[in-house]
Amino acid sequence: MSSQPEVGWITGSTGYHTEAACAASDIGEPLWPDTPHIRKGGGWRPEELRTVESHAGKVAVYGECLATDAELRAAAENALRSNDPATITAMPGSYTSIIINKNTTRFVGDSAAQYPLYYRSEKDGGITFATHTEPFRTGPQAAPPDRLSLALGVGMPWVYELTAGRTVVAGVSAILPQESVNVHRGGTITTTRHDSMFSAPRLSVDEAAEQLRAALLLGAKRRVNNGRKIAVDFSGGYDSTSEAYVFASVQDEPLTAVTHHSPDMPLDDMDYVQKYLALPDSAGKFDHHVYEYGVADAMYGGLDTITPGDVPDISMRDKACYEDYYAYLRQLGVEMHINGVGGDVVTDMRPGQYLGHFKRPWSIGYFARAVLQTARTEKTSVPAVLASIKRADALDPRTLLLQLAHVLHTPGTYDADYIGDIFGMATAPQWLTRAMRKEIAEYAAERADHVAVPGRMTPADYRAYTTLLTMGPAQHGMTQHAATHGLRTSTLYFDNDVLKACFGLPAYKRMDPWVFKKLMGHAFSGIVPSEVTSRTTKSLYTRHGLEGLRKARGRIQALLRDSRLADLGIINPQVVETTFDDGFMGAAVPGASVAGLIASELWLRGLDDASWDARGYAAPPAVIKKEKPKPAAALDQTARYGTAPGVVVATRAVGAGALHMRAGSHVRLNQYSLTMLRALQATSTLGAAYDILERTYPNADSTLLRTAATQWMQDLVRHGIVAVHSTEFAILEGQDATEALPSQMVRVADNVANVRPMDYVAAFAGLALGRRLERSKSFEQQMQRLGTIREKLTRKPATADEATRILAASHRIAMLALERAACLELSRAAVIGAALRGRRLSLVLGTQSDPESFHAWTETADGTAIRTDADEQIARVYQPLIRL
Repeated sequence: MSSQPEVGWITGSTGYHTEAACAASDIGEPLWPDTPHIRKGGGWRPEELRTVESHAGKVAVYGECLATDAELRAAAENALRSNDPATITAMPGSYTSIIINKNTTRFVGDSAAQYPLYYRSEKDGGITFATHTEPFRTGPQAAPPDRLSLALGVGMPWVYELTAGRTVVAGVSAILPQESVNVHRGGTITTTRHDSMFSAPRLSVDEAAEQLRAALLLGAKRRVNNGRKIAVDFSGGYDSTSEAYVFASVQDEPLTAVTHHSPDMPLDDMDYVQKYLALPDSAGKFDHHVYEYGVADAMYGGLDTITPGDVPDISMRDKACYEDYYAYLRQLGVEMHINGVGGDVVTDMRPGQYLGHFKRPWSIGYFARAVLQTARTEKTSVPAVLASIKRADALDPRTLLLQLAHVLHTPGTYDADYIGDIFGMATAPQWLTRAMRKEIAEYAAERADHVAVPGRMTPADYRAYTTLLTMGPAQHGMTQHAATHGLRTSTLYFDNDVLKACFGLPAYKRMDPWVFKKLMGHAFSGIVPSEVTSRTTKSLYTRHGLEGLRKARGRIQALLRDSRLADLGIINPQVVETTFDDGFMGAAVPGASVAGLIASELWLRGLDDASWDARGYAAPPAVIKKEKPKPAAALDQTARYGTAPGVVVATRAVGAGALHMRAGSHVRLNQYSLTMLRALQATSTLGAAYDILERTYPNADSTLLRTAATQWMQDLVRHGIVAVHSTEFAILEGQDATEALPSQMVRVADNVANVRPMDYVAAFAGLALGRRLERSKSFEQQMQRLGTIREKLTRKPATADEATRILAASHRIAMLALERAACLELSRAAVIGAALRGRRLSLVLGTQSDPESFHAWTETADGTAIRTDADEQIARVYQPLIRL
């Protein structure tokens, strides 16, 4: 039945009379001896699929039901007698249920959408159902792909209100989380919700923390009791590392803990890992291992070899890099892998998403302080925070869908935060064809009157919960992938009672602008060291994704040239390719849409009962026309090209960073673009630069090399880095971003010793004069004027202590301001303030490689970087471009 026999499956119908049930009768084995119309097969392990049978009926749960056998039987008998699934849905763990008595068959979805159940209503009554989509997309009754669902998965996968209940197989639905699909005797179908995850009445902070603590410990203990060797990711991050300490606290022997580490792409997580393992609280608790991987094992690898999943989900991005990792875990004897998925969503969100609910329970004073704190931590202005709160407060589900429909009907330029709030993070609705956008807009407007925040939830809790639900399919995809390696993969943060404890508090009590993951900190007290729960940063793996995209460039371009999504009239491949080209250059890419697109293309190619053309999907509907892209600018082979005026490029081993001084913008160059710049620098014309390339790479096919070089040049011109007829080459060679810079840090939570009144006066003046400089016509002019001020007023270099005091004073004064005060504003104020006191500090501008990111900091004459602990780490992350 399944192309992955190691993955367990259930399929069947609610009666003996449907054709689908008869077709399935010769595969697998009956789920219960007397139910030939419901069958199971594959590699179920005892704790993954559990059944109960009594005189009143039958119950099956699949996923991770952590109830004991006695608890499960008692809950099942109660549910069968009362015809109410409440006792089934209240058990610990995360699982989907099937409940059968003499009058009704109920299919009850899990609370986190990670254990799906698919179904199709049959003409003769009842439903055909399965835990995977294969029975519906193969065989004589095979259904075609659903265009609208595929489009949503690519263009806006985070809009739960549109994706909920839909599948990529036409006519097939998915049981919604906490929904019960009830098939009554005679074939009538009804749906009900139980929402048992949400507590009533509301809990206090202490009660919620105690319940969360108990739920986490119970979840860990019950998994340990299954007798399978467990490995936990020990990443150094808050969620997975905390899980590791929870599991270690309930296990009698050292817990296998594994840290991912890439010497080619190092992150500061390893520093935290080593620090935590050296703590007294860690002694004897962990059997620690380091799993090393390189650029070749980054995300998006193995697109030619990885088997598409049951449905296209974003876990496709990670499957190749987890192939070797799962094999490594199996060599360690591991049978269950614990990850930290979901922790961020339920216990942390931007304050702007929940501060709008202050009106009744909070005071105006608290709200004002919270807004100031949010502006400080997010490095933005108070008006921007207030606008964010107002926007989030207005976007109830109905309004969100209507606004989404409006944007799709009227494409154009919109505020990035506004688009992010409506479409979700890292998505690309602009990839969709005009006809597809129109179809989605009409569907969104139709759905608008059918969505609402459930009665026991606040709007912020609803947003957090629906975000969690959009992550469920990816977690399921990884679970299936792990099963093919003989592993189970799991997370505590999707468990029913964990979610119930978290959502027992409204978001404005569960979270706090001053305390990172407030509820978790309370719950973990005494179990997880305070050094772990006090970390407020999180390493970004975006570089790993971008490196993976670059490595897979050829395969991705081949997919776009022969795009099945384009054949269906869903995407404009030329628009998509432009975005990918930007990503290959180092620009941030819409990660969710990238993964969704690749997964969908591979899934469509994996339809296995006939060729693509034979299934009749190749021709899109006649109303859909492919949009013509604007042609790239033609290149003059005989012209001289150089860096554009005001552009500074600093090189490094894997590429370069470019700063547009006039615009104040920046872009990362990959090694191929840098090679073109150097070739141009060494000759007179573009044609001569091509000749240099051919001599540099004598073994490369000259035609392919010139084609690729033309694309690189068009990228450089399009980004404004290279200009025709320019003779400038502002290229700074030999910058080393891995060099460890000496650093002196301002602890924003502590008092800096000896900050004097004159430091505050100078800092205030520095902030004020810096605002005046912002009125300059260009960023380049602003920097020139700053340099003039510094040179005219300074008499001697500032010491590191003097620089620390002036930056601390600037930071404290900026906390009271309404305007944005981020790294550039604070560093600029410190430089000006120090100059007003006759002391010289340098302002340093630098870029991060992947994705491109701009940062500013101050340095003393001896090169000591001065930064606050709220700023990004500089060493090994940021490459200095300009010291002023």
